[in-house]
Amino acid sequence: MQEHKITAEDFERMFRFQRGALPGFIRSALLDINTTYHVADAKEQEEYVLDYLKRIDQNAIPRTKQENLDAFSEGWTENYDKLLKEGISINSLKPGYFRGSKYLRFNNRLIVSDNLQLEFDLFRIARYCIFHEYLNCYDTICELGCGSCQNILMLSEMYKKANIIGADWANASKKIADYLGNHLKRNISGHIFDMLNVQGSGFFPSDSAILTIHAFEQLGTNFSDTLSFVRKCRPGIVVQYEPLMEFYSDNNLYDLLAIQYCRKRNYLENYLTALKQLEQQQEIEIICAYRPFLGGVLHESSLVVWRPLY
Repeated sequence: MQEHKITAEDFERMFRFQRGALPGFIRSALLDINTTYHVADAKEQEEYVLDYLKRIDQNAIPRTKQENLDAFSEGWTENYDKLLKEGISINSLKPGYFRGSKYLRFNNRLIVSDNLQLEFDLFRIARYCIFHEYLNCYDTICELGCGSCQNILMLSEMYKKANIIGADWANASKKIADYLGNHLKRNISGHIFDMLNVQGSGFFPSDSAILTIHAFEQLGTNFSDTLSFVRKCRPGIVVQYEPLMEFYSDNNLYDLLAIQYCRKRNYLENYLTALKQLEQQQEIEIICAYRPFLGGVLHESSLVVWRPLY
């Protein structure tokens, strides 16, 4: 079975860097990862699809808002406890839902790797690419739905002088962000923010950067109030790495499975369509919107970057 490796050139293609323009620190981080894989054979594809269909059929997949809050609060509390015990690191803030799998969606194919944490490893590289490309010139960066605050740590390491704000509905997330700020002696702070019950004004200056990663996905079709809040905050840029169903094709088996899974989980839907409507109304400018074809085990995120027009 022919083996391949995911390379720096793949990331340049996926995240639209000019050839040879991927920064050295990202190349070095990628070299530390076992990215060897092979394309899934017929037996492996069957195993993956059967497991996926069984997962979709589970009654526990849909969750209420309270069930979501309880689940995430428990997860981020586990990360906070791990942070206190093991110290500040990417691994101590790694979300528990990265359980590991030999399967991964990549380049519109199903691949198989001996590195069971390849999804998480490549997700880290993807975030470095996004942060480097779009957030390097902002003094204040606010992540909505910061969760375990791993992105907050990564951003503070890349931009040590920036004001980094983490906002989440879980109190444990605020505790992690505040802990990072106190112990790293950096401008990091946490705020309680419920994207499903938006109230009050922004807690960051206008013309700053707003970031969401796997956070808006929890809003399903109920994103209008949060989107309005973000626009009213007058950010200089909004960078979002989220599952955007508009990029899936129901003529592709793995995409169709992902569509069914995302709808069963009530994940984000029709969001890119709403942004395009706002652009047509000259309310916002979409800087870029594309699918890198770098997936997770079950579904993929796409990148959309936009800004309000004043």
